[in-house]
Amino acid sequence: MVKMEAKGIKGRRTSEPIMNTKDKIKVKSLGRRVVATTSIFLILVVTISTYFSVQNAREALYKQLDEQADQIAHILLFNLKNLSQVERDVDRIIDTYIENLGHFIKVKGSYTNEELKAIERETGVSEINIVNHEGVIVYSNLDGNLDYIYPEGHPVRDIVEGEIDKVVEDIRQSTLEDTYYKYGAVKADFGAVQIGIKADHIVN
Repeated sequence: MVKMEAKGIKGRRTSEPIMNTKDKIKVKSLGRRVVATTSIFLILVVTISTYFSVQNAREALYKQLDEQADQIAHILLFNLKNLSQVERDVDRIIDTYIENLGHFIKVKGSYTNEELKAIERETGVSEINIVNHEGVIVYSNLDGNLDYIYPEGHPVRDIVEGEIDKVVEDIRQSTLEDTYYKYGAVKADFGAVQIGIKADHIVN
């Protein structure tokens, strides 16, 4: 009885299917395909995600740059408007200063070249000319200006001839030298007083 049971057990073991070499190769090949397919799929997913992330980041960056450019443009425009207003205010202040100094000097009555040079140092102006009714500079803080005759059509000539009472000019080149000045002049009993400030003094 023991032998028969042993044979029976042995017979059942030999009846189980045994995987041959070809089947093992097929299983390994299938496993490799699954791994390869999964890897490719994961790579595609990562690539697509990265692409869209980069695109989104790029769009966000471009949007931010556009917003910053708009802000800078508004700031520059605001500063330019303010600068223009400041320049106009400075021009008005200088115009008023030249005119007031001219009126102050004209009531003095008597002059010397040395006195005009002292006024130049105290006030910071560059040129002071005392002009008679003939349009001739009779006193000046600049020795080279003495005896200069203003030509017809010159604003100072218009003042001494009674056409206008005062004038403040835009910055222009001097008729006596290459330097640029801002000139103004006022009418006086003796003729006129002309004041000049160098353009580079105004800028600085």
